[in-house]
Amino acid sequence: MKWNIILLMMTGLLFAKNLFSGIWTGIPLEKDADTIPADILHARREAVLKKIKGDHAFISSDDASDFYYLTGIRHTQAAALIRAGHDRNMVLFLNNRTPHQLLWQGPALTQEDAVRLFQADTVVSFSHLEKFIKSNVREKSRISVCSKENHWSEWMKQQNYKIDTDLKNIVHEMRVLKDDWEKDQIQKAVDVTVLAHQRVLNTLKKSRYEYHVRAEIEYVYHQHHCEAAFPSITGSGNNACYLHYEDYGAPLVEDNLILVDIGAKYNGYCGDVTRTYPVSGRFTDRQKELYLIVYRALKAGLQKMSPSHHFFDGHMAATSEIVRGLYQLGLITDTTSTWQKLFYIHYRNSHYLGADVHDVGYYGKVSNINDLVNSKHRGRKLQPGMILTMEPGIYLMKERIEQLNELFPHVPRKELESFYTNVSPVYARYAGIGIRLEEDVYITTTGHEVMSSGAPLSIEDIEKAINP
Repeated sequence: MKWNIILLMMTGLLFAKNLFSGIWTGIPLEKDADTIPADILHARREAVLKKIKGDHAFISSDDASDFYYLTGIRHTQAAALIRAGHDRNMVLFLNNRTPHQLLWQGPALTQEDAVRLFQADTVVSFSHLEKFIKSNVREKSRISVCSKENHWSEWMKQQNYKIDTDLKNIVHEMRVLKDDWEKDQIQKAVDVTVLAHQRVLNTLKKSRYEYHVRAEIEYVYHQHHCEAAFPSITGSGNNACYLHYEDYGAPLVEDNLILVDIGAKYNGYCGDVTRTYPVSGRFTDRQKELYLIVYRALKAGLQKMSPSHHFFDGHMAATSEIVRGLYQLGLITDTTSTWQKLFYIHYRNSHYLGADVHDVGYYGKVSNINDLVNSKHRGRKLQPGMILTMEPGIYLMKERIEQLNELFPHVPRKELESFYTNVSPVYARYAGIGIRLEEDVYITTTGHEVMSSGAPLSIEDIEKAINP
């Protein structure tokens, strides 16, 4: 009996420790957390009607994120006809659940719910879609759609309707600027993502495999009514050098780093936050050297994220910092060489964030891969309401230095040989280290707000979090 009491007391203490360590402290969830407010949906559809070439707009759940943006509906087969001149401007086509489907899958959205939650004017069975349009939309009317290359566009052309494919570009440009409600959803997704990073730091010393780290992340998501916005990336050692590492089965080795690129999805909106941690709890000197380059690159990129700058200004600032740091280490021999920069710079350091992780919208014209290191390439002007990432990285994949001829066949062989001779001994010191740091950023009227600042970032803060 005595030992049972002691065991219960110890269990209670462990629970209390978890409760106050950030693991169980959640984000408050509203009762209707999975619905976009009806007035916002109505305003979006009204804005679409003012911009389209057609008399009406038609969209289906085949364009999932755009459909959600305009209708508030996810996870079901549906379509919508958006019509001008109606107080409620949407006819919604929903699939009826058969008794068999109801038994196996549970209840679906009802017609009453569609009218109440999404301001639908009329709700029609999905099976009656073609009949309804033929009866209610005049022949030769213009209908704006997302694409000609789908079943519904083909069918409408056969019915003698005129098809415009301008809807997708209109909606995508609308989605670039987030309203207050969208920002709130994204912030909650980011907050849960940050909690997951904190959980990783709390449990890293106990983890033995990459999948142990991934399991801790998924646990936090489910505790906060979230799903993964994308498959969690937990790559350790050389695996951290693979940008979208798909496996997670390698053992964690004491002197390696683990790159943790993760994002929770809350109410249809995504977070995307990356950190890189030492498995042992302490960075080695070589890891610190590269980490500080990426850290300074991130800070340089963030300084260019304001309405007075353009989309690629932050990318170029971060890239310049990486090139400077690699040159100082001896990993670059010529800072004016485009191909040497492209040996290390693999992607743009920013992307939009929203209902999709790499959210839709125009960045500015990119002619070719050389634009990644062309400082004259600035892209579109940043605007208040944009939410985007800043995610510089350095990836010294073990085998990459041996692939110069294959990577750069148009560079003179002597130039490649000279680079290899000078750089390969230095490269060998750092081979197998991959580091990425990523923040989620909201553009304000005067500058920016880092939405993901709760995840430890500096070397000191990370080591302190792993070794409290």
